[in-house]
Amino acid sequence: MPDPKLIAEGGQVAYTINQAMANGGIASANKARAAMSEADIRALAAFRDHQLATLVAQVEDSPEGAEIRWQAALRAYDAHVSNVLAATIHGAKK
Repeated sequence: MPDPKLIAEGGQVAYTINQAMANGGIASANKARAAMSEADIRALAAFRDHQLATLVAQVEDSPEGAEIRWQAALRAYDAHVSNVLAATIHGAKK
């Protein structure tokens, strides 16, 4: 279970870097990133993972998510059939 405090700290780190970028450009954002501690990096990673998991959950629960799952299943089935056919043809040539 992700630590809500760590996620919140990561959100603050992300906000700080975003503000540095908005106020001083890339050089300022790079300076802020260079000043990050190991704890900041862990917090930022937790925040990123939480944001990604939230986004994935939103997409999976949407009609578009159902279509994405259907398309992925169709591609996997197509790849399987192609592999079986290729193996059958290769076996027949021997």
